[in-house]
Amino acid sequence: MAGHTTGTASRADRVTVLIVMAPGSRGIRRWNKTADPMLCVEGTCYIADGPGKAARSLSRSKAFGPSVALGDRAGACNNTLSCVFRNVELPGTTAWMQPIDLRIVRHDRREARRVAADPTCNIERGYLACQRTIEAADYRAWIVPEDLARAAGPSALQTALENGLATRVLAHKH
Repeated sequence: MAGHTTGTASRADRVTVLIVMAPGSRGIRRWNKTADPMLCVEGTCYIADGPGKAARSLSRSKAFGPSVALGDRAGACNNTLSCVFRNVELPGTTAWMQPIDLRIVRHDRREARRVAADPTCNIERGYLACQRTIEAADYRAWIVPEDLARAAGPSALQTALENGLATRVLAHKH
């Protein structure tokens, strides 16, 4: 699939968010250099179900309740610094996104950023790449249009995370 781009057929309201978090520095995270990532976009939060399945959406109040903190936690992203959130809804051209590191009592809310589907993402010669990496003090993210993430496949999404969402390192599509 050489030179595949999102074009006008893209649904900008559905994206896949690839995120690589820095470990927290407070509480248990001082010694346990991992995270339990959850993603909130406006009033909806998402628990990942792996790179091949849609993330589970919850209201913000339910996501911050005891059933998540003491139960399912971060789903497929438990105990990891990187995560793929598939089929995330952006309720407009741009939306506020905030990654959360779930902890038991007080969650580590990371910097909120205004995001949009990245029109620079593409698959070229079997590789996924995005040029507009979201850079925050404690995480990096790609906002990939969902149709392009589907075309790239779960393996390419996972490889992009393993490469740290580097702009110049391409993630191979398998």
